[in-house]
Amino acid sequence: MEELKDSLPKKAASFVKENEEEDGLSDSLSEERKFEGSQEGIGENDWIHEASDQNLKDGFSRAVLLFALELGRLNSKLKSMTKDVDHQRQLRLIHEKFKEEVNPHLQDCRSTVEGLESDQIEIKGALEKQIGKEQLLQLKHVMTMCTKEGILN
Repeated sequence: MEELKDSLPKKAASFVKENEEEDGLSDSLSEERKFEGSQEGIGENDWIHEASDQNLKDGFSRAVLLFALELGRLNSKLKSMTKDVDHQRQLRLIHEKFKEEVNPHLQDCRSTVEGLESDQIEIKGALEKQIGKEQLLQLKHVMTMCTKEGILN
């Protein structure tokens, strides 16, 4: 019992200790003691009542102790959950700030890519025109030479 009390939070341990030190159990136990006091001549039943009182005290102390232990566990879980909730809230804030800072850069990149695609289409068209003009000039040159040499009439 002492080992359990030592592992309890301070408030719970002091509560258990106070309850162990108190003699005013419940009204029914007080009545039982009065009855036992008036029956002192019996002797054989005295140790049974004393054992019963001790068992009630131990049972109550044990119940209080278990209750206090469970409260400690719940308190620990609550603190852990609170920390988790706070951590998730912080992560959400960081994520939102990240999105706010990155989105303009992403938009700039999209605009740049769209501009590059447009430039590529324009250059491709100009290159095709240039190739076409060069081929046309080469064809004209070949025709002129063929005409001079009489190959073409």
